[in-house]
Amino acid sequence: MLSALRAVGAALLLALSFSCFTYHEKLTFNESFSGEGVQRLTVPSLLASQLDPDFYKLEEKLKKEPEKVNGVTLTKVRRIQEGNTVTYEVYFTFKDLKSLAKYLSTDLREESITVKEEGEFVNFERVSKKKEREVSKEEEEALALYPLSEYYWTYEAVFPYRVVETNGKLENDRKVVWKFDFYTILTAERLDMEAKLKKPSFVYEILKRLGLHENETVLNLLKKLGLY
Repeated sequence: MLSALRAVGAALLLALSFSCFTYHEKLTFNESFSGEGVQRLTVPSLLASQLDPDFYKLEEKLKKEPEKVNGVTLTKVRRIQEGNTVTYEVYFTFKDLKSLAKYLSTDLREESITVKEEGEFVNFERVSKKKEREVSKEEEEALALYPLSEYYWTYEAVFPYRVVETNGKLENDRKVVWKFDFYTILTAERLDMEAKLKKPSFVYEILKRLGLHENETVLNLLKKLGLY
């Protein structure tokens, strides 16, 4: 299903001239860096007829039981029709980063996701590398003719720890968003998504056990003392 949703060919590229084409991915990580995710692909209705067979096939499977793909468990899919566009959603859980990276890799790009601990800090890095593949004449024409930079792929990550540095857009203490236009997705040799996380102090952990870790006044005090 994922390959079908994210496959890129002449028909898809030609369809871009008619309507919206966007991809949004949200990953929520646990402290062990297992977690859950959701992928949303919005395409012109013109293209939906090519994706629907795979969608409905997977939907029927998931009604019976979750499906495991490369260490990732697909739990639910949705199809949403809005005007002249269709949005496909895939919900899943993952047990580790290696399984997640393998699952997210496509015919377009190879994904690598790692974390490295350095004392109280955790360095998160996702590297997306372009795969070598044959480009048809139709795709070359589409790349030249259509405004691919107007369509975006968005990657959202919610971390278990506070983000202190990132090359993405910091939405809040623990959420980062990276956004690339579709032309970049097709042509960039390498894309880097990085975040430096800081583990909470023992004081924060105690407050968490007491149920006080979400108190805004307490959090502001911890930040001033460098204990958050």
